[in-house]
This record gives sequence, C-alpha cells and structure tokens, in this order.
Amino acid sequence: RRLVQHLTLNHLEPNLLLMTGLNDKTVVLAGPFGLLMQNLTTRLAEHGADVALLTDDAKGAQRVCQNIMDMREVSEKYGRAAAFECLVKDRKSAEDNFSRSAEAFGSTDIYIDTYMFNTRLPFFADKDLGDVTPKVSEAFQKSQIMTSVAATFLKGRSRGRILYLFHELDMW
Repeated sequence: RRLVQHLTLNHLEPNLLLMTGLNDKTVVLAGPFGLLMQNLTTRLAEHGADVALLTDDAKGAQRVCQNIMDMREVSEKYGRAAAFECLVKDRKSAEDNFSRSAEAFGSTDIYIDTYMFNTRLPFFADKDLGDVTPKVSEAFQKSQIMTSVAATFLKGRSRGRILYLFHELDMW
C-alpha cells in the first residue's frame, strides 16, 4: 500500500483523490495560501470532506472557510472547514499546528502538501539557479518537516494518505 502519492498540475482536476468517499474524511491542506488552496478547499468540501487549512495567511483562509460553512447551512452534503495559522519554523511548531487541526475535526485522513507547488524552477540552460536555490530550500524544508509530522501521525493510526502537489518541470 502506497502512503505517498505525487500529483502534478495536469493530474489535479480529472482525478484528485477521484473525489469519491470523502464524506466524513478530514483533509489537512498545508502550504502558502492562494488560489490553488482556495479551489482545493472548496472542491473537497463540495464532496463532503472536512478541510483544515494550515497556512501563513489565516485571515484570507478564514474567509474561504466561512464561505464553506455558509454553503453547509444550505446543504448538508458540504464538509466543514477551518483555518489555522501555520508558520513552520521547526518540528515542534509543525507538530503543534498539525495537532490543532486534528483536534478541530477529531482525526486526519489525508494530508496534502502544497509548499513546493508555488516554487517554479527555471530549468533552462541559460538560466542562473542562484536566485532560486534559497526559495526551493525553504519550501523543501517546510514540506519535509510537515510531511514527517503527518507521516508520524498517520502511521500511528495505521491509515491515511499523503499527497504532494507540484508543477511539472518544463525542460523547453
């Protein structure tokens, strides 16, 4: 059984988690807040998943969560959503943030990591990677810390999935 699954932008819409069986599942979505996180949260909640957002912009994410909770009042099929500020500095802060999100809904079934999604790499022969290296290093470090925490938590429950979202690397 595979615990970790890699998805690229081309795989998002057609078959993200196949959008089946998400009722009463809790998804922890971590990364920088933006349009991707907004759309994923809405789409997952539409299919009945409860979504915990761990992001650096909790205020913006809270507005999205409020919209989802408003939709839930109209239709019970929608899942719930909550936003938590998550500044990943070290493993301890990541554990605290992850446990807060797990406590909000009682469990965690799926962890989706979007830290690397916003890190685009210019893989062209004439490009200098010197400016990009610190951004990639920071995003990878956050992703690595959060994944380690999520894996420990999910392993203790003997179930769950970890998904990474990142751009495909264009070589041309």
